[in-house]
Amino acid sequence: DSLWYEVDLATNSFGQGISLTPIQMAMSISAVANDGRMMAPHLVKAMVIDGKQYDVDPVVVGNPIKAETAHMLTDMLVNSLENEASNALVEGYSVAGKTGTGEIATPYGYSATETNASFVGWGPAEDPKFLVYVWLERPSISIWGSEVAAPVFSDLVGKLVVLMDIPPDSVIIEEEVTNSLKLAEKLQCSSIVFPALGTGVGGFPIEKCAEIMTEKVKAFDRAAPVHVKKVIFALFSQKAFDVF
Repeated sequence: DSLWYEVDLATNSFGQGISLTPIQMAMSISAVANDGRMMAPHLVKAMVIDGKQYDVDPVVVGNPIKAETAHMLTDMLVNSLENEASNALVEGYSVAGKTGTGEIATPYGYSATETNASFVGWGPAEDPKFLVYVWLERPSISIWGSEVAAPVFSDLVGKLVVLMDIPPDSVIIEEEVTNSLKLAEKLQCSSIVFPALGTGVGGFPIEKCAEIMTEKVKAFDRAAPVHVKKVIFALFSQKAFDVF
């Protein structure tokens, strides 16, 4: 590309010297939300022809990043939102996302007072089911995406999880507890060792494990940072305990 220069690599990194549509933005960021796989956007879920339904299958158009990189970025973005008490947070759900505040180009350079304010996010962070991109052109209340676009994301996703019937994090953890106890009973374990409970904690009878895990679930903070949630998931996961 004869119009591209090395300096563009730097300016592109913070959103200048490049333009794209909202659909292109959503398509690009989908790779981070989907294990490194970039998906082709489409509007049609299925077609009914002569009484028979034909579903439109998802199409992967590329793998720009590794799955490990995508997971790391998602974790970083979840922590960032929760640590700063972002306006994008959705009660009961862990979401990942990023604000955008792009100065608008003019014939005389970039404007310092007019922006494209945006927020893109996905969730639930552990197993994304949706991706939402909010874009506001020249917002008048504030130029910052964190102040005008992030709240729109939060309100929209708060309704979307109901529409899609996505359970909150606490419900998923309760299911993990139930599944773990069922496995322990199936294997006829006399006790379970939870290393994550701390020094001096040995094996517990199944009944005691149920009591401990129930207390942990009741104390579970839905707004807890993602690393805390992962500790809880590890604690209740079938892979996290030793049976004997």
